[in-house]
Amino acid sequence: MKRRNILLGSAALVTAQTLGKFNVARAAANLDPQRLTQDLTPLGAERAASASGHVPAWTGGVSTPPAGWSQGMFPPDLFTGQKPLFTVTADNMSQYADMLNDGQKLMFKTFGAAGFHINVFPSERTACAPQYVYDNTAKNIARAKAVDGGLTIGITGAFGGVPFPILSDDPTAAGAQAMWNHLTRWQGAFQSSLTAQYVVGNNTRTLTNAEQISIRQRYYDPSLAPEDFNGVLLEEYLEYTAPPTAVGGKFLVIDTLQPKQNPNRAYEYLVGEGRVRQLPQAEYDVPAPQLGDAVNYDEAYLFQGAMDRYVWKLVGKKEMIIPYNQQTMMNTTPEDLLGLQFVNPDRVRYEIHRCWVVEASLAPGARMTDPFRRFYIDEDTWTVVAADLYDTQNNYWRYAENILIAQPDLPGTIITGSVWYNFQEAKYVFAGTFFGTPYPIGGKAVGFAPIDASKFDPQSMANSGGL
Repeated sequence: MKRRNILLGSAALVTAQTLGKFNVARAAANLDPQRLTQDLTPLGAERAASASGHVPAWTGGVSTPPAGWSQGMFPPDLFTGQKPLFTVTADNMSQYADMLNDGQKLMFKTFGAAGFHINVFPSERTACAPQYVYDNTAKNIARAKAVDGGLTIGITGAFGGVPFPILSDDPTAAGAQAMWNHLTRWQGAFQSSLTAQYVVGNNTRTLTNAEQISIRQRYYDPSLAPEDFNGVLLEEYLEYTAPPTAVGGKFLVIDTLQPKQNPNRAYEYLVGEGRVRQLPQAEYDVPAPQLGDAVNYDEAYLFQGAMDRYVWKLVGKKEMIIPYNQQTMMNTTPEDLLGLQFVNPDRVRYEIHRCWVVEASLAPGARMTDPFRRFYIDEDTWTVVAADLYDTQNNYWRYAENILIAQPDLPGTIITGSVWYNFQEAKYVFAGTFFGTPYPIGGKAVGFAPIDASKFDPQSMANSGGL
């Protein structure tokens, strides 16, 4: 495997070679909240179209379902009949190299002869959120701040919106702020869905887990006032429905805004043991059994959990070809979607969007199995949409993408799945909310109705026993 500093030669996205192509010259940050109604969107993206014309102006996003769509149907295909503007292949990738990340380039190099390609569609800026999220985002400009010890230790004061819609002019602070924006991204105050995870390799597809997921983001609970918020960012509760050996098992994750002072926690209920146990550590680079031990806990949603083992740096912003508005993935089967080497490229929609690029380097004294990572953050949603991961020998290890779909009934553009390619082990992991399990739940692939707080009490896991 090629090392990071020579990966794919001159076409690589190597910081030393490409800094001039990023928007890295930044004046002192203008923290006027009025900017969120002027040159910036309410969540902090640039309103204007890009100079290249690839990215259109933001006009409010998509908050109204199309005619004929109703609850109980698959998430609406908002762009029926659209055709790709162009297709990137191994033969023509050099024409688009500046908009591709390291992982995509390695995908072409590794799988181009097998038919891997990227279909690029018109860019649609679907992202939006309720007004109370916009209002809180503007207020967070003045009230969100680092805890003692710095941004990598935690934040305080933020509530109900993007904590840092206008990034600091200091690249180190801005990198951490951008990642906090990802961790606190708008996904709804509540979510319910059915998911399935597959490991694909050695010419086989293996279902590692399927579960019903319930999520409560206290951070966005509209019934709470900021002074009533206790610092718990989200609670994610899994009830396993497959394979047969896991049925009845449960898993609960609780993440906070101050994971060093108020640690993130995880609890597990195994039917064979008949008791709830708190896991000693379910974050950082500990392998996650729900993902076949092939993905680490802090790689969930491409990054989740404590940030203190890295030094974060904002490299800049640039136009990238990224997966977006993935409604074409929704009504499908594992056999159709999950190729034996890579996800079916004709089921994946890519668009050109502006992305913040953040690099994570190992903090002094820290150890991680992936000591260097690069994240690509969609400016409209603050979601990490792609990530490059390198191992301790500075070799490229894994490439990961999040699956974003527009949910106009929320409204918002949210993560509904992820894929991680492991080049060193010739396999990939896919997690998604739209196939492989009974569908739908409550009439929808992803539901946003309120969920009772007792669902997220570790004691209730024990009391409820099996499903």
